[in-house]
Amino acid sequence: MALLIALLLVTSWSYRNKIWYGLPYALKYYLLIRRLRREIKDAYFQSEYEFANHLVILPKIKIIFDNNYFRTSGKVFIKSSIKFDSKLEDLRIDSALKGYVSERQYLSQDRNWYIYEFIDLKSNNQIEIKSVNELVDWSSKTTDDYALRLDERTTVPFHI
Repeated sequence: MALLIALLLVTSWSYRNKIWYGLPYALKYYLLIRRLRREIKDAYFQSEYEFANHLVILPKIKIIFDNNYFRTSGKVFIKSSIKFDSKLEDLRIDSALKGYVSERQYLSQDRNWYIYEFIDLKSNNQIEIKSVNELVDWSSKTTDDYALRLDERTTVPFHI
């Protein structure tokens, strides 16, 4: 019976942390979600008292990495609701994302999720360009005649 319960717990943990992407991914996902939940809980987002017990209600949290293998950037989705809206608007999650920095935050188009984009601190290295030809080659990788490449991830279109 204990073996069956242990197997059920391992299976549910594996499913919840997306083990099909690999064990390193599942561990990173688990640690980030755990830190986010702990930070939100410590901020007392929504407190309730039930039978002299202090409960903290946490919103639903999802993390999606842009590349599941390298995990250098991604997005944190936190479910919005009337209870959490004002607190989520001012929320800074940088301290909970160990090794990552939150670059920007916004609401999804359906207004149901707060989205926080993050990037790995180590991937924020400056590129070194030694000649004009290297600059032209680098800038034309992700652009056309009507866009400007600013860095490894950002390309700005020109509007006429």
